[in-house]
Amino acid sequence: MTVTLFMSRPAMLSPSQGSILHAWSTELERRGASLRTLARSDYVPDPFRLLRSELRPADGAVVFGFRHMELLNGVACADTCEERDVPHALASPWMHIEAGLALSAGLPLLALAELGVSEGIFDPAAWGDEVFGHDLSPTPSAMVLDRFLAAAEGKCRRDRSRSLRGTGTDARRQASRSTTAPTCTDRKSVTD
Repeated sequence: MTVTLFMSRPAMLSPSQGSILHAWSTELERRGASLRTLARSDYVPDPFRLLRSELRPADGAVVFGFRHMELLNGVACADTCEERDVPHALASPWMHIEAGLALSAGLPLLALAELGVSEGIFDPAAWGDEVFGHDLSPTPSAMVLDRFLAAAEGKCRRDRSRSLRGTGTDARRQASRSTTAPTCTDRKSVTD
């Protein structure tokens, strides 16, 4: 079954980060996923309507938590009872925004965290039934991809079932007689 995934990732990557992105996206496509993403030039000053329209047809979202900022030292919640050292590396804030939009749209989410990135959606404590998380290693994890893609396929099937229920009996009969395997999407893959 073909699923469409929205891919959230930083525009600027180091060569090693680019290799890791390529390995994971290639493995997702090899498993039948169609990946959509927005290029940096696609973002407008108020991008939220655009992001929602890109997420609407998606069956899931993948958020790449690459190091965006490295901190030598720092403190969060200074002078409070929750004062603590900050993580050594932070992902782009846009990764968290896009993850939040995907979750609010009811999409299964795959959060991939580069070593040292552990805040927000990339904190393993946030991973569970809706957020599938894993370290962003150079070799994609078959187990986490299987679990995440099964959730995205489940959403795809539910959406297809709802759309068939909304059509007349003749349309359902015609769909059940089809000799080709149904797919959730025929949308074009967008990568850069």
